[in-house]
Amino acid sequence: MIQPFMPRCSRRAPAVAALLAGLASLGSGTARAQSCAAPVEAALGATPVQTTPGVTLNLVGICNVSTTSTDVIHNTSWYRFEAPFAGEFIVSLCGAVNFDSKIAVLTDCSVPASAIACNDDASQCTTIAGQARASRVSFMAAADTAYFIAVGGYSSSVNGSGSMTIESASPPPPPGCETPAQANDGLNAFDTSGSAESLDLTGRCDPGAFGDDVLRRVKWFRWTASSTGPVRISTCGLAAFDTRLAVMAGCAPASAIACNDDGTGCPGFTSELTFDAVAGTEYLLVVGGFDGSSAGPGQFLIDTEAGPPAACGTGEQSCCSASPSGAPFCSDGACCALVCAEDPFCCDASGAWDQECAALARVLCTTCEPAACTLPDAQASEEEPCGGADANGGCNHPEGAVAAITAGGWVGGSFWASGGTRDTDWYEFTVAETTTVTLELRSRGPGQVALVNAACPNSILAISPAALPSCPATVTRCVPAGTYRAVAAPTVFAGIPCGSAGDVNSYRLRVTTESCDAAPPANDRCETAQPVPAGGGTFAVDTRLADDSTFALAPECDEGNGTDFVRDVWFRWRPPAGPARVSTCGTADYDTRVAVYTECGEFGLTVACSDDAEGCAGLTSAAEFVADGTTEYAVRVGGFQGAGRAELRLDRPGVPPCGPDIDGDGQVNGQDLGILLGNWGVNPGSVADLDGDGQVNGQDLGIMLGNWGLCPD
Repeated sequence: MIQPFMPRCSRRAPAVAALLAGLASLGSGTARAQSCAAPVEAALGATPVQTTPGVTLNLVGICNVSTTSTDVIHNTSWYRFEAPFAGEFIVSLCGAVNFDSKIAVLTDCSVPASAIACNDDASQCTTIAGQARASRVSFMAAADTAYFIAVGGYSSSVNGSGSMTIESASPPPPPGCETPAQANDGLNAFDTSGSAESLDLTGRCDPGAFGDDVLRRVKWFRWTASSTGPVRISTCGLAAFDTRLAVMAGCAPASAIACNDDGTGCPGFTSELTFDAVAGTEYLLVVGGFDGSSAGPGQFLIDTEAGPPAACGTGEQSCCSASPSGAPFCSDGACCALVCAEDPFCCDASGAWDQECAALARVLCTTCEPAACTLPDAQASEEEPCGGADANGGCNHPEGAVAAITAGGWVGGSFWASGGTRDTDWYEFTVAETTTVTLELRSRGPGQVALVNAACPNSILAISPAALPSCPATVTRCVPAGTYRAVAAPTVFAGIPCGSAGDVNSYRLRVTTESCDAAPPANDRCETAQPVPAGGGTFAVDTRLADDSTFALAPECDEGNGTDFVRDVWFRWRPPAGPARVSTCGTADYDTRVAVYTECGEFGLTVACSDDAEGCAGLTSAAEFVADGTTEYAVRVGGFQGAGRAELRLDRPGVPPCGPDIDGDGQVNGQDLGILLGNWGVNPGSVADLDGDGQVNGQDLGIMLGNWGLCPD
């Protein structure tokens, strides 16, 4: 159990007092008894020490103090050290005392059997300070816990003085861990916008398959479990940025209990994890982001009802497929129990039997039919055998090791998932020009493929949905010239160890390329949005080389498919007061989304939004709103998951279009002519470019003069 957090300043006064008292006694040359009942307070840094004649600490059979004499510390003095945070600490007399010393650390100075570390002659003292017979010892400490340090001599005739140094061998805790906010069961609000603090869990906890193991721009919370059992911590669909989560027993990275980057089925790369809590224990919960740009407000859920039900197998759906109604549990009790032992969320009354639960069932349950998937012949093979050294772990590998892959041929490989972790295989390739890249993964197991950039931490450019079997899992994206990586990984973290039946460890991966004629859009950012005439118009949209904005759709825009909004471009439009409409209806070759805001940025109010509009073919979009006549609206056009080409139409329902009416006052007159002349020349995107050829010239003037006067009714 984590001890109560105390302000660090409350521990400084005793340490200063001890230092001053020690200096006084050394200066006077007067021996000062230092007993177990009245130890001198010690702190990080130097503390004066002086032996106390006649006092011994017998550790024979308890702690091996010395290899050259008995395990007794003679002329012992006692010091009390309270660890300011959890981690490893070093107590050293190297080069700082004038006698042949011995040292020990105990949790209770009155009980010799509580000794946790001891030493006589430390080899480090010879190396560090050239003193062969001085002592140095290290020990692991819990935060805000007292430890007792015994300092004495080699034999009964050895006495002396000097100083003892205590230092931390672990990094100090992040500042936020000192003052965590209180969290409670249910929903808790957070905002990481103002944080610059990171939590590095490298080698301690693996949040997920992509990027490094660092939580960035974190906020800390404290929470005490009221009962024993599985607990679900989740930002799933509750934040508008790529989140990461961790549960800690203390501030030190080594105390990590569980962590997650992308929760299965969670929109916008939000997170979810489950861990076993113990009633009455206080835990630290950490909310952060995938990279330095991933931050903002949101909520996280603490769900204490995450355990399996009393009776498993009470649902109506098959174990082998996801529940179409989102219901928990499956109809096969034995299979249900196997799956829920691996993933308690599958039997959580507030959860659902989702794709991951079905994937685990296909791996764990003999009642599920083996996955039918033909694996093509491989032209090359992954060098890393299943379960071998992680030779192609990419950003999950300490040295970033990757394998090469050549476009066109199939690579045969293997992956596994067991004990809460999984194998990720990273393959690198280069394209010399703007290219459409397609990754195709075929697997009899629950696999997923992603296209990422070549940096660590990486950015995910495209990722396939989680599915089983992965037959095939594909992603396609147009990318500029450069180096990229294909990542193949299981979608689960348990249940498919190496050697699993049905050849579910095997996969085939292929990279194919073709020419892409896209160009980076000039209106990729809201700040460079393309202007639209007041009366509206029709505009070509190409998002194939667009970047992602940093925020998702507002929650109220969720039509049941989440709030992801990717590969977007922007327009700015100030229509006259009255009805207005933005639409890609039936004009796009991909699944579009549109939204209208009062201003740029995630804090602009959402005026209108659309995912899949009724009657619009190809999952295209149309949104209507009432303009106030004064606001210049930010219009956002992007995709649900992919990118492509479309036409964006901005018009005023019920109002006849009149393109030359640039100022939207219902007539074409001198005011419109003044705007046109003020924009004369090469001027792509200008509201006065009436024919859309990229320049304002005589052709646009002819259009205006031909429509002079009142707009038609």
